[in-house]
Parts: sequence; C-alpha cells; structure tokens
Amino acid sequence: MRSSADRIKGDLETLGEIGKTEAGGVSRFIFTDEDFEARRFITGLMQSVGLRTVSDKVGNIIGRRPGRNEDLPPVMTGSHIDTVPNAGIFDGCVGVVGAIEAMRVLNANGVTSNRPIEVVVFNNEEGVRFEPLAGSKAMACQASVDSILNSRDRDGALFREAFERGGQRIDGLPSPCRRGRVRAFVELHIEQGPILEKKGLDIGIVGAIFGIRQFLTSFRGVAGHAGGTPMSMRKDAVLAAAKTVVAVDEITKRYGPPAVGTVGSVRVYPGVVNVIGEQSEVSVDVRDSDGSRLRSRSGEVKRRIKAIARATSTEFEIVDRLEIDPTAMSRRISRVIEVCAKRVGARYTHLDSGPYHDTMMMAKITKCGMIFVPSRDGASHSRKEFTEWRQIAKGVDVLSETLVALSK
Repeated sequence: MRSSADRIKGDLETLGEIGKTEAGGVSRFIFTDEDFEARRFITGLMQSVGLRTVSDKVGNIIGRRPGRNEDLPPVMTGSHIDTVPNAGIFDGCVGVVGAIEAMRVLNANGVTSNRPIEVVVFNNEEGVRFEPLAGSKAMACQASVDSILNSRDRDGALFREAFERGGQRIDGLPSPCRRGRVRAFVELHIEQGPILEKKGLDIGIVGAIFGIRQFLTSFRGVAGHAGGTPMSMRKDAVLAAAKTVVAVDEITKRYGPPAVGTVGSVRVYPGVVNVIGEQSEVSVDVRDSDGSRLRSRSGEVKRRIKAIARATSTEFEIVDRLEIDPTAMSRRISRVIEVCAKRVGARYTHLDSGPYHDTMMMAKITKCGMIFVPSRDGASHSRKEFTEWRQIAKGVDVLSETLVALSK
C-alpha cells in the first residue's frame, strides 16, 4: 500500500492558501472566516474518499470509514488544522491530510477493515483564541461541553456564539465525549525538532510526550513620568516582567536538559516610551519529560515571581492555563508502528516529543501512538516549516499499515 506524494502536496498547499499572510505564513484561528473555509475544504476531502462526516458539539470534525463490524469501537487517527500566528502549512495539517490520504490508500487497495476507522480534526489544538486542546479535551471527557461552550477569548467572544457564526447550530450535534468508544488512536505529525533530519531517518516512533505547565502572570504597579520618578520610589510592572523572563531562563538552565522553559508573550501598559509601566502580563511555559521535575520547577518559578513582586513593590496574580503530566504512548502500538515501518522500508528511531499534541488527551481514554516525520532544520510554528513531500508520503504509508493492523 503506497500513498501519493503529489496528492499530499496538492492538498496541503491548497489548505495552506487558506489564511495565508503577507509574510508568507498562515494565520488560521478557530471560528474565523479562514477557519470555516478550511473546515469546509477538509470536510469535502473526507467526503470525496467516502467518509461519513459529522461535527460534534465543540466543533471536532469526524469522518467515518465503515468496517465489517460497525458495533466495534473504531480505530481513530487525525490531528488539527488551526494554527499559531504566521505558521507553516505542516503542523497538525500533515496529520489530517495524511489521514485522509491513508483512507484513499485503503480504498485503492480494496481494504475492508474489521473495525471502523475514523479520521478526526480536533478543534483548537493551538489555543490561540480559546483554551488549547479544547476539542481533544472534550473528546477525552476531560472538560465538560458547557465549560467549553461558555468560555471566552481575550476579546470576550463566547465560544458558542463564535461556533454558530459559521452557520451550524450546536443543538442536535452529538456529544464529543468518547470514553469507552475508541479502540486506539494514532497521530501522524511533523517532528517539530531536528533529530530525524540530523540522523537521516524517515520515521520517529514517539515513546512519550513531555508534560507541560502554562500560566499567565500579571503585575500591577504605578504609572509615572520616566524623568520625574526616582528609581527608589518606582513600582515598575515592566521591570517585574523583565525579571520574570530572566528567572524562567535561569531556573530552567539550572535543571538542565531535557527541561525547557519559555516566555513567549509579554504585554505592557501603557506601553509608552516615557511612562513607567503600570501593568504587565507574562506568559510562562515550562516542560519536562519527568513529572516530578516539572512540578518542582513550576513551583520554583512561581515562588520566584512572588519574590520579584516584593522586590519591585508590585502586586501580582498567577492564572494557571494548562497543566498536563508527561504522557507515555502504548508500547503495544509502538511495536505495531515499528513492524509497519519495517514493512514499508522506513528507517526509524524511538524518541520523545517536547511539543504537546491532542494525543495527550486521547491517551486518557484509549491506547495511543504517534508517528513523526522529519522537520527541515527542526523549524515549526514558523513560515519556514517544511517537510519533504516524499517523507510525508512515507509517514502516510506507515500510518496506513498501522491502521489496518490495529483495526483487525
């Protein structure tokens, strides 16, 4: 069973035109016009390969390929199509387009699986507008439908209203919760790191996904004239934010690899060159493969933030955004992927994933596996993101074989 690199290229490039920016990347956030257009495109692709499609109450799109025994829980595969600002065309999208291509491969080879196979597009994995992993959290029964529908983005927009703006009424859509109703889940994804390319390999078989702690820290000080307020009398919220950025870097480096820590966003108010900062907001993202180290480091960063607030005479607040412990993949499914990689002649290795994925949520309710394909220079979340088309096709070949094996 072999996939078509040309077909994959065509589908990914067409999808990549939706939300294309002047800078050459893609910005496609959930429930925007671009997102609704992309959802229609992907739904059309699913239907063109014979999948029965439906959207659930939180906006996940599911395409079902029937099996001989429709009463058996399905094997699932898929990923997401929402992006970060000015992203590439591969993150998440490879797992969706690749899953649809796998269905074409099964059709072309006359494969009738014992179990149904479902392709899923998880809603809002990146979390640019609303809470990240919203779709997979709901499918894994880790968040209630009501809590998601009633959540708001930074501008106050309600999830429910944003969803229905696309022309679909939530009432009557099926519940996303699938506890006890999924046999296995496998996600194809770009590596988002340099290991496979450096080693000249085709496939990475993921053993575990790093745990993550994300939180937003805000400081409140007192605005004042840059020339008229003595340094000793300042309550500078921007200074507190700067010290937090340095603290995250220092603490993470002291823990050493594979620990990583990132401040990806700093907002300041009023943001004027000659005014002392009155307010600031800092995002903190810390990750590790070891759960105890992750919890320890997250706690240490929060204690340092408290000390920084005292030292700068500012008030502070910490709001937790995302807490996920390290997640191990199924050893059985990893062995199946390994066998299938050998079958299609793919060179592979075993590795862990630093970025989080919808698979982390699905692992709460079923056995999971992940297949990585190389990322050029390790680039991701950037318009420079690229994976060779033939390498994606090799990943789809492994995925196709794996789905057949798991659906027996």
